[in-house]
Amino acid sequence: MIKHFITVCLVTLLTGLHSQSINISNGELFDGEPFMVVNSTNTSHIVIAWMGFDGLNLITMKLKISEDGGLSWSAPITLPHINTGYTCADPSMGYDNAGNLFLSYIDYNPFGTSGKAVVRKSTDGGYTWGEPVEVMDVFSDPGEAAVDRPWMVIDKSGTSTDGNIYITTKPAPWIPFPNRNYIIASTNNGLSFNPWKYIDGPGGAIGDFIAAPMASPAVGIDGTFHCVYPSWDPAENLLPRFILASSEDAANTFTYQEVFEASGDFTNNDENAKVGYLLLASPVNAEHLVFVYILSTHGDMDIFYRDTWNKGLSWSESIRVNDDPISNDVLQDLVWGDFDSDGDLILTWRDRRNAPDTGFATSSEIYGAILWKDALTFTSNFNVSGPAAGFDSVLYENGNDFMCVNLEQDTIYATWGDTRSGYLNIWFNKFAAGDAGNNSISLVAAENTTWININPNPAGAFIQLESDCYTTYAIYDEQGKLSAYGGVSDKTILVENLPTGIYHLTLNGRECSSIGRFVKL
Repeated sequence: MIKHFITVCLVTLLTGLHSQSINISNGELFDGEPFMVVNSTNTSHIVIAWMGFDGLNLITMKLKISEDGGLSWSAPITLPHINTGYTCADPSMGYDNAGNLFLSYIDYNPFGTSGKAVVRKSTDGGYTWGEPVEVMDVFSDPGEAAVDRPWMVIDKSGTSTDGNIYITTKPAPWIPFPNRNYIIASTNNGLSFNPWKYIDGPGGAIGDFIAAPMASPAVGIDGTFHCVYPSWDPAENLLPRFILASSEDAANTFTYQEVFEASGDFTNNDENAKVGYLLLASPVNAEHLVFVYILSTHGDMDIFYRDTWNKGLSWSESIRVNDDPISNDVLQDLVWGDFDSDGDLILTWRDRRNAPDTGFATSSEIYGAILWKDALTFTSNFNVSGPAAGFDSVLYENGNDFMCVNLEQDTIYATWGDTRSGYLNIWFNKFAAGDAGNNSISLVAAENTTWININPNPAGAFIQLESDCYTTYAIYDEQGKLSAYGGVSDKTILVENLPTGIYHLTLNGRECSSIGRFVKL
């Protein structure tokens, strides 16, 4: 149904931050695939987006916002679907230099026969959102359903390309190879997106043997767009390899360089493991790129790292990041990472070194390590998520258990999905880099969605609400199709333009969330 993949021996210890794993979603059905952004100009402002159920039991995009660094969270904000009976997946977020927040995701029917990758823009830090802007349609490249994993990066270089938005997509996982991947760029700050282009080309061809080849994107501080993807074209190289594609002209043309090649190392010991990879661009050096990935070099799946200091002309050898014993038959997966603004790097992953069993289907924790900007080696591994979470079969679904991490001012912000609550929920933790291991579990916010009395009901020209806590609304008809969406003004919603019929209403605010039902005369 759903897709996806993904210290400490410190010289200086930070103080004043207490680490708690907080249940952000606290749902009783399903919450998956979290993505988080921390506002670098105001690190108290945090936004987490994820997939959850709305009042109509459709999987939709939800968000929560913290204004106090994660101590408390807003009521859930639910974004309306673009069409009847749609579901959604794959959230990705980012800020531009003007403080606008952008959210990309897929909105599609559960069969994958219609839908789009879209982007929404928020000018108030995630509380309200503009209309969805189409990035890619299921039919854009006929037969490919090329809207999967719309990863987004935003140019904040301060150069002539500042504000450009780049989104990479790939065919849906059920589309048989041969496949290619796609780049779609916006050069007008998200108002519209240019026609899609294939990313690969001569010298960096994907070939005919890789299904759904994901591209992981990044933007350098000089405005160069980069992405890494898998390739296996025997006419260009006998062995499978990863390719770095780079563009200095807003993704119009690309150059291609090999990151590395491998054969048996690519073997996946467990088909359920989330074996995604990640490209990161240094915020202090345009020549420095980092590639993080999972290989079975030692007979089990480990986290590896390579970097380049000359924009991909040459790469370091693989460095194993997880420091549990080599060849211990422990499976690591679900990798993610982030650069701090001064060049420190954090990597995180799902770790099973303390589990009672081997393989994918056992208890796990989130672990991490930091490579300080002037260091030659990573710190010792440390626990990010607190006590181990037991395994649940819901984790067999692609991507449900996604993870995201931010490193800001030597403070770690992490969000992930696990089933320690008995349901797949979204969890959050924040701690100073030197405070690793100070983890405890606490519940911070429940989804207090309630039914609301609507007056007048039946309604004519307007609906009057009893509370002024609501800031946005969405109205659906009886078939679940979005009929109206906007902001609440003076506790009033105008409905005079709606056709006669029965409607469902969802309301969201910073501290409240409600649903209701009314008749339009």
